[in-house]
Amino acid sequence: MTQEHNKHKLSSSAQEPFKHVMKSMDDFFSARPLRGVMDSIDDFFHRSFVSTFPVDLYETKDELVITAEIPGVKKEQIFLDIVGSTLRISVEHEEEVEEKNAVQGYYRRERNYQRSERNVQLPYPISEKQVKATYQNGILKIRAPKGQKRKSRIQIDE
Repeated sequence: MTQEHNKHKLSSSAQEPFKHVMKSMDDFFSARPLRGVMDSIDDFFHRSFVSTFPVDLYETKDELVITAEIPGVKKEQIFLDIVGSTLRISVEHEEEVEEKNAVQGYYRRERNYQRSERNVQLPYPISEKQVKATYQNGILKIRAPKGQKRKSRIQIDE
């Protein structure tokens, strides 16, 4: 038992020089401005490369109703296209963050661009001329009467 205790004691003391190296590395990567760079890299890898949003589709006697939950974007960032009997809902979100600190001597500028898209296969072609779309409280609602197929971009009303 004493020999086993000594092995543990040796391995613990053998790791002592590495403890200092590891602490130095932690301090290095935690210091500004490098911390901002590391946060940006972490943020990049934690974000999903394929962003998606839930879409529901149901049919009434005269129309299709499609709803999509897209919170946190402006209606100008949402694009609707009809091609044949497919509805494409795409969202483009772009933001820029700039941070300056003259006291600590760093400058950080971050640009973020995200694009999400869903293609909804419709059970039949619809008439895009009569399609109505609204976007309120993060919910996009599209009402599409039954009709003939054509390619067109749909405007979103308030």
